[in-house]
Order: sequence, then structure tokens, then C-alpha cells
Amino acid sequence: MNEENKHEFKIDFDWLARESGSQCDKATFAEITLEIAGNIASEVQDSFSKTTRKAFRASAFDLAYWFACNWWRLRWESLGEADADWKMSHQLSGIGNGYVWPNITLYCDGHSMNVRSLKTHGHKIESIRYLSDFFAGVNLKTFENEVDNFIFSIIDRMNQQNLNNSNLHLVWKEVLKERSQADSYNWRKLEAILGFDPDEAPKELITALLEKSAVLGSGSIEEISSATKIAALETIETLQENTSDVSKQAKIPYFSELRKQLSKGLRTQDFPWQQGEFVAGMMREALNLGNEPVHDATINDIFSLPQQVMDNVPNAGQCPISAGYREGPANDWVNLFLPVKVKTSRRFAFLRIIGDHLRYDTPDRLLAATDAKTARQKFQRSFAREFLCPFKGLMKVLGNEPLTDAKIEEAAEYYGVSPLAVTTTLVNKGRIDRSQLEPWECFFNR
Repeated sequence: MNEENKHEFKIDFDWLARESGSQCDKATFAEITLEIAGNIASEVQDSFSKTTRKAFRASAFDLAYWFACNWWRLRWESLGEADADWKMSHQLSGIGNGYVWPNITLYCDGHSMNVRSLKTHGHKIESIRYLSDFFAGVNLKTFENEVDNFIFSIIDRMNQQNLNNSNLHLVWKEVLKERSQADSYNWRKLEAILGFDPDEAPKELITALLEKSAVLGSGSIEEISSATKIAALETIETLQENTSDVSKQAKIPYFSELRKQLSKGLRTQDFPWQQGEFVAGMMREALNLGNEPVHDATINDIFSLPQQVMDNVPNAGQCPISAGYREGPANDWVNLFLPVKVKTSRRFAFLRIIGDHLRYDTPDRLLAATDAKTARQKFQRSFAREFLCPFKGLMKVLGNEPLTDAKIEEAAEYYGVSPLAVTTTLVNKGRIDRSQLEPWECFFNR
């Protein structure tokens, strides 16, 4: 795949004649082609006509209306538990209305629009089945522009047919208005991150979270909201309280110098896991760590860390999220809260916070290491994996013999990480197949 089309998102359509149905159905019945990152996501095999074609036939109005109604959640909600509500807003197959839609899932991680296309097997009552099977990350601006242009094209078609007062007209007009006003945009964005449709979230919750954003930084609030949803406010207040202890503090060495290197060398267009590897490698080099394991004593020494921070598990209560607190992005220290019982996971959580503090030169004060599938969390996980278990060193430990579960466990113990961390590194580097991870986990761990 060439550089030009690896992040593309294209919707092409050709109008078709239709004799039956509503005026809207007749006006917008079309053959629709979806080209995503060099893949033809709309390719179908038609058993009735015994043909394979690049386009499916459906109502372009229905597709445009689905995009318009779900614009906020598509643009800002990350991969969730994939319950019925989430699927209706993120999977084209939920559009329905009598058409067989591609089995395509769309969700945003803050860096890319992630697209998962799966083959379908068809049913006795369906003459077509979809053939594409891929995962891709699409540039967010490219996605926005293409969806906007598609919706405008369908509205123009409706206007030409004197169908100029449809639900699509009304919904899209409202979306554009909200996108143009900062206060409305921020409100809708936070609603979507929490997993709510417009005007469905508790107003007092959104108001309180926006107030917290003004104090702690919008990025902080959005990351925690993405992970904890309706419990976001309670979680934030608990983390604020638990990260106030200055006796549990870490200091990043060579902080200013590392930040300068980042400003020159970090490729923000790279995937988050690639950025994480780069920053971790840069930090290991500055600390002259080579490819050797980083033991607890070394971590304590490097980061001026009191021994009890890594050895003692604080009472997590109902809040198992690890977090850090900083007065500002220019400070080289960060307070810590690591309520993780397993030692290897506690080391991992600590390095996630260190990586986040170093990488994100933003006003955010509360730095959370969550289970959310956002780009920021992907960066954190990648940074921690590469810092604790550098790939070059890992390959030396594993050697040239066939990989086994036992060898992965031995390497994990050697570097003081979990077997999952080792497996994820090997998957990301193409050393083992992605089927070694759960179907969705292999994508959000990147």
C-alpha cells in the first residue's frame, strides 16, 4: 500500500433507478463504494446475479442520516464494551431499513478513526455477502471531510428532488451549528466520550466535568471519562485526593533535555504505539540502560522514588486506576497513586504515568493510566513496554528457537513484565500473528 492511500476514506456513489418505495428511497437509491486505506470495504458477492462487484446497493439517504445522527459519538467515543447501544452508533450493519449493510465498525481513539471490516456469510434470505476483512486507521480530518462532503451531496440531491425538509436536513443543520460554537462543541464532545447521544447525558454531570476541565485540563477529564463513563466525576475526585501526597513523588531525570529532543524528533503522525516506542527508546538511551532489565532498585534510583511507592499498595477502595498529579507540564516531578496489587503491573502502571508526563506538554494536571482504548492510553502502554522490555533485548533473550508459552513467560520474568506485555510487543513487531491476542485487544493494545 502506498503512502497516499493508507489513511484514505472515500465514499463514491452512482444513482440507480428505483420504482417502489418512498420519494426519498427513489431519489437516493444508489450503488455505493467504500474505499478505506486501500481496501474496498464494500465488495460484495451476489449469489442471485452470480457476480462480484465493488459496490453495494442501498439508500444513500439512510447512510448519510446514520452518519449525521451519530456524528459526535463516531468522532469522539472510543471502543467500548460493544453493547447494543454502542453498536447502533458505530456499526453500519445497525442501519437496517431493509438493506444489507457492510459489517463495518468505526470508532475514534483520538488519533485515528479506526475501521474494522469483517466478512459476512450471508443468510438464506440474503443474496449478497461482503468479502472484505481488514483493520485500518484513517486520518481524522480525512474522515470528517469525506463524511461532510457525502452528507452535503445527499442533501443537494434531496433539494433537487424538492425534498428539502427531511430529518437529514434538520439533524445536519444542528450538528453544523454545534460544531461551530466552542461551548456547544465541548458539551457534545464530552457527552459522546461518556457514551451518550446528544442531550441524553445528565446535565449536572457534564457541567461538573467541564468545571473540572478548567482546573485539571480537558485531556485529563476526557481520558478518565472515556474509561469510567457515568462514574467519571466520582473517579476524578478520588484520584485528586489520592495524588495529593507529595511523599509519593517521582522526578524525571534530564527532563528539559528530553522534552527538547521530543519537540524535534517525535513524529506525531505515527501510530501511538510507535510514538511510545520512540520516546521510551530515547529515554533509555539518555539513561545508558542498553537493553538490560530495569530492576526495582534501578527504578527507585533513576526517578528518586521512595521505596514504599513501589513496595506498598495503597488502599484503592473502589478506584483501581493508577494516576499521577503534576502542577504543570514544565515540572519534572509527579505525585503518584498506584493501587495495583501485582508487582509487575504496578511497575508497568508507574512507567505509563512517567511516559505520559514526559510526552504530553499540555495543561493537564491529573494523569491517569486507564483501560480506555484511546491513543493516549495506547502511547502509555507502548512506552512502558519498551522501557521495561526493549524489543532488541527481548529478541536476544528469546533467541532463534520456536516461540513457546514457556519462553514468553521466561522473558517476561527476566524483564519484570507480564507475559501479555511480551506477547503484545511480538505482535506489534510482526513476530507472531495477531490471533495470539483477543480479536479487539490486538488493536487497542497497539
